[in-house]
Amino acid sequence: MRITSLVPLLNVADLGQSLAFYRGLLGFEVLNQAADEAGRPVWALIGRDGARLMLNVNGRISAADRTARGSYEDTVLFFEVDDAAGIHSALIVHGAEVGPLTRQDYGMDDFVVRDPDGYELSFGSPVPAHEQVRPPV
Repeated sequence: MRITSLVPLLNVADLGQSLAFYRGLLGFEVLNQAADEAGRPVWALIGRDGARLMLNVNGRISAADRTARGSYEDTVLFFEVDDAAGIHSALIVHGAEVGPLTRQDYGMDDFVVRDPDGYELSFGSPVPAHEQVRPPV
């Protein structure tokens, strides 16, 4: 058996609102979409660069309930990017509520933002080698 990809599926309350966030703030594009019998969009496959996500209308857990959970209490989607600081700044300019950009001991600069359904998205980029602090030997 060979696994060819992993594409997380996020259950969302409002597909339009989710698409506005992922397309408008993060630059994803719709790769495929499906509608229910009444013609309302209920599922979308979105992608950007090498990352893909599926968004599926399913309101079993409310955004308020998911957002009320503390950080890192459930699944977190981690995106390794080339410029976490740049994305962090751009999200702030566009009014997104983002966590602080933090330099981690494991060699990443990262931050967390929640999407409209309360899912945590973490964006991180490697700290350049010349800026990494090495523990004494």
